[in-house]
Amino acid sequence: MKSQTACVVLSGVLCVVIPAQARMYQWINPSSGNTQLSGNPPTWYRSLQGGPRVLVFERGKAIDDTAIVVPEGTRDELRSQAFQAQESTRAATTVLEVSVEGEAQTAAADSTAAEAGSSEQDARKSASGDLTEVDADTVGRLKDIISAWDRMKLEQAKELVRGAAPNEPNTPPQAP
Repeated sequence: MKSQTACVVLSGVLCVVIPAQARMYQWINPSSGNTQLSGNPPTWYRSLQGGPRVLVFERGKAIDDTAIVVPEGTRDELRSQAFQAQESTRAATTVLEVSVEGEAQTAAADSTAAEAGSSEQDARKSASGDLTEVDADTVGRLKDIISAWDRMKLEQAKELVRGAAPNEPNTPPQAP
């Protein structure tokens, strides 16, 4: 049962972390000339100190380019959103870990109670890593968490695009 719990915790953490990495920051390292990619914004991203040009991609589409000059308020907003996204990813991961740990403790307690009535051999077999059974409720809850996360990130990207659209010169409207 411990193996099952560990599998659920690991898959839950991966499900949160993988979608969180959908936003990528790309720049060219001036000292080496190599292209750098990161899921976290570089320290100079949209700051007054400046730095190498940063391209920001979310779900494969460019959503920001620091070579495009934007008003100070928009620049500050983009910078704030980038670093808030980083913090919200950490917070969501923590919430998920706590939630999964609670479920794991409950499952472990249930497993212990169930194993108390079975033979010692059955208990060893259960603890040996039999992962063929996964609670459908847990899987459903994890899928719901992932879907909610994806919807939240999509809405944030839409808001970012809506906020940046008035600053772009004569961009034709996109078909729905």
